[in-house]
Amino acid sequence: MKSTLLPLIAFVGLAIAPAASASDKFEIDFEYSPVEVSTEYGAKQVYAELEAEITKQCTPNVRPIERLRRDREIRACIDEAIGTAVAQINQPEVSKVHKAKRG
Repeated sequence: MKSTLLPLIAFVGLAIAPAASASDKFEIDFEYSPVEVSTEYGAKQVYAELEAEITKQCTPNVRPIERLRRDREIRACIDEAIGTAVAQINQPEVSKVHKAKRG
């Protein structure tokens, strides 16, 4: 009997422009289990982790007043990066979570 091993971990690599500068790019390697994102609960967990990592990357390390001034840029960076990641993950449950959170 031959058995097949399914990939236990999948990766999403992103390269996008962060809020700090339109010319800069960042990459993240994000790991998730395809089995995990096949359930609503797992997809919500993975989405929350992804959102936290992207938010960290898109938010510049500046004084709070400067961060407020750049709020629109930061939100645009986060929205773009999460949209890209969800498209690359390409799993129905993750797409449902994304649509529910961001429309």
